Amino acid sequence: MYSDSGIYCLYQCMDSAIISTLKGDFLDLWHEDVVEAFFWTDERVPVYFEYELSPLNYELPIIVPNYEGNFFGWRPWHYEGKRLARQLLTLKKTPPIQADHGQSEWSWLPVPGTFHDYKRFGTLEFK
Repeated sequence: MYSDSGIYCLYQCMDSAIISTLKGDFLDLWHEDVVEAFFWTDERVPVYFEYELSPLNYELPIIVPNYEGNFFGWRPWHYEGKRLARQLLTLKKTPPIQADHGQSEWSWLPVPGTFHDYKRFGTLEFK
């Protein structure tokens, strides 16, 4: 869903063993359970935005330059105040996607190999 002020993602996840021990924003949250969203807004440039949220409500918002599979994340500058992603609901009671130490990963549009194969991202069209 979207509005004039943003894009909204709703996740419904089921998990039998939640792994979430990291307590802080901008940590390597992807090593544990998270929900993630990837937004590639300009297909002329191999750079996209990745947003991760842990079950403990810690965030990892990064800008990802991805040149032929060589990718790395950059923390956005001045990620504070009105620039923060706003969580409408707490996820503390909602189990996240379970990584199970690499055993399983889920996506609304599965991307073979790595989630960072941006050329295979699905397309959401807002009208």
